[in-house]
Amino acid sequence: MPYDDRYARMNELVKDRHLLANLPLLKGVDLGVATFDRLKASTNYFLWDCLSTWYGDKSPPFCDNMLTEYEDLVRGLPNKTPNGILLPKRDVYASYNVVHKIVSEILAEHGLPRFFKQMMPINVRIVDGSDRDIDMRPTSPTRPHVEMWVGFPSNALVCLFPIFGNTRNVDVKFYEPREFPPDYQRALETYEHGLPLLEGATQYDAHFDPGAMYLMDSFLIHHTHKTGPGLRLSVDFMCVYENPIASDANTTMTRTVDMLSPDEWVEIGRKRLWYAPMKLQGYVPQNTLYKHPAALELIKMER
Repeated sequence: MPYDDRYARMNELVKDRHLLANLPLLKGVDLGVATFDRLKASTNYFLWDCLSTWYGDKSPPFCDNMLTEYEDLVRGLPNKTPNGILLPKRDVYASYNVVHKIVSEILAEHGLPRFFKQMMPINVRIVDGSDRDIDMRPTSPTRPHVEMWVGFPSNALVCLFPIFGNTRNVDVKFYEPREFPPDYQRALETYEHGLPLLEGATQYDAHFDPGAMYLMDSFLIHHTHKTGPGLRLSVDFMCVYENPIASDANTTMTRTVDMLSPDEWVEIGRKRLWYAPMKLQGYVPQNTLYKHPAALELIKMER
């Protein structure tokens, strides 16, 4: 098999874990009810924090699912990027760090940080099934892609947590290509340049269902699949493996500034904080090739 080394690496990550999805390059680790409830509560509070800060006296009352109860107000938040990232800002960075803390605890519980040398800040992401205009962009997440095509290395793993919303109307499709030549393991000008890899690819029988931590190999082509209206909220981030394998042809990374060591990353929300210096206001596009779009700053708290 062309990906034996990648299959083995994925299996090692989830050894002795209860899986809700078990595909060669995609694993869905069962979070359990209590852990998933904590993750839901923290992301829901972060969303409420953004809504209450932005709308002030006109903000909606708190509820257990701010996303689906107040879709129109969520769509009006100014700190959501075209790719759906709900940016932490100076006014709401504290609640963002709570989400980060819980995510880091989940990875630590499953023994994952020891596999990596670098880990990036989490993204809280909201995707709108009704918004089709942004899908025309050459690097829209609705187009089949891998993270290598925007500058991440071959020896990377994507971690994904679907949490709220209509995950069937706003789903994710996954495809394992027959091969992944080294010339495609690099940044591409547009996702369209990678389409030849879809020829003969195997589509996975998998959905982006809440309750699991999805671990996705960097070779797995994927895209957001919209079939109807509704919002979906999820958390995602990238990790870079400590030890590359034979099929990792490109271990060069262009996004290193905001990456942390695993020891630093697991301390977010406890001994370290991500601080966002920009206030909550309209999104201003910027060159984010080397920086997180929120221009995060790492603060080490005094003992």
